[in-house]
Amino acid sequence: MRSTTYLVMTLLFLSSLLISCGGNDYQEISKEQLLSEIAPSGAIKNLELKNNKHLFVYTDAEIPFRVAVNSSTDAFQLNRIINSMGDHPVDMSYINNSGGTGFKDTLPGILPLMPFIGLMVFILHFILVYISLRRILGQPTEGNEQLVHTIIVTFIPFIGPLAYLTRVKHKND
Repeated sequence: MRSTTYLVMTLLFLSSLLISCGGNDYQEISKEQLLSEIAPSGAIKNLELKNNKHLFVYTDAEIPFRVAVNSSTDAFQLNRIINSMGDHPVDMSYINNSGGTGFKDTLPGILPLMPFIGLMVFILHFILVYISLRRILGQPTEGNEQLVHTIIVTFIPFIGPLAYLTRVKHKND
């Protein structure tokens, strides 16, 4: 049963790794939308330039807005225009880091690992099916129970073997 626990934990780790790479915590807008819709309202609290590529605009809204800029000079010009439109100055901070800001920035780093990850997922699935089928075929059962478990484990990837290994009681455990 210990090997099953390790396999389940490995599967959960790989799933959480792949799932955590996605998701935007901002709303993408254009420069024109920034200058015509958001800046005139005077709701801009501050600006943040990340890696000289993305200008994040923080307002009273729950999520910030992200504007693609060509360079830091482009961001300075936008900041000057926004400051000339409003009645209070808007500060701009700068963040340069090598980490990405989302899945699109992380994807080039993950792509070389995809064959390895795919192989690991296939091997993990094969091991789960093998362990499940050994247990199914090694247990004396009544009726069509063995056939049903075999079909579920074989034809439902990951969920079938995991459900069998975690739900069905074994006599030797």
